[in-house]
Amino acid sequence: MSNGLDTILGNSIDHSFKATLSPTGVFGPASIHYRIFDTDNVADSIGVDLAWDITTSLGENDEAFGLSKPLQNPADAFTVYNYNLKSADNSDRLIVFNMLGTKVKSMDIPGKSGALVLTTSDLKAGMYMVSYISNGKVKDTSRLVVNHR
Repeated sequence: MSNGLDTILGNSIDHSFKATLSPTGVFGPASIHYRIFDTDNVADSIGVDLAWDITTSLGENDEAFGLSKPLQNPADAFTVYNYNLKSADNSDRLIVFNMLGTKVKSMDIPGKSGALVLTTSDLKAGMYMVSYISNGKVKDTSRLVVNHR
């Protein structure tokens, strides 16, 4: 549990920063807003909103496998894909294609389940197709719109 005073040094990567949601039987929308700022200049900041829609059902123990649709679509600086795969394969990749079919970005999918953060700040504004590829075969494809604000 954070006391709200966590520090991540500039130009560094911190993999310990995470958000955990335990709905304990309550369903509906939930969100968390993080404000990240420079301690020397608090006006220099960026906000990140994480949103969930918690659902429950009789089939909630049925395990679904695959890749989610992008959680932020349209995306500005990034989007997130959740994934739950039957098995982890070293060839599992997320590949981004522009509308001409040219591969513009690729990233490994580590492990059987988790969340992938796809940085979109380096992509031009427009529409892209994002494919999940395993063992050289396309398993799923979704549309992603990049719109820089």
